[in-house]
Amino acid sequence: SQLCAAPTIEYVSPAVLQRGAVKRVEVHGTDLSGAFDLWMSLPTGGVRAKAIGAATVDTATFEVQVPAAAPLGLYAIRAATPSGLSNAQIFLIDELPVQQPSVDPSAENKPIPLQLPACVAGVCRERTIDQYTIEVSAGQRVSFEVVGSRLGKDFDPLLTIHDRQGKLVAEG
Repeated sequence: SQLCAAPTIEYVSPAVLQRGAVKRVEVHGTDLSGAFDLWMSLPTGGVRAKAIGAATVDTATFEVQVPAAAPLGLYAIRAATPSGLSNAQIFLIDELPVQQPSVDPSAENKPIPLQLPACVAGVCRERTIDQYTIEVSAGQRVSFEVVGSRLGKDFDPLLTIHDRQGKLVAEG
């Protein structure tokens, strides 16, 4: 008999899904040919995934539906292939609308406008700075949370906030 290599997920894009929404999710890794489903560590009646097109050796695409009642938080996701289940990757279910800015190398260091409220599913790249612009009214409160290391990613985020004139307002 012939042994098949176990599928491996290197990353999931986006790594965050909004509850009550349907989103296209790409799983990237190795030996993903024939991937037909996603296993997720949510309670029964959780997220449903439907394969879109034929998976290649390094990419599988799914349409993922998250129920409106899905609990918020971090969960595991694994790709199901004829060779078995992949390793687990961590993903997040959030209540905010997910915005996934495109990574355009020619647009590097140019701010990306965001509509609030928002959850940004960014891509961490070495030696890069992602910049976003938001409109905030006087007295309006805005909070920020960076979820990176909890998704198993090794990076050290720095958040700086500047006003319209470019003056530093806060850093952390």
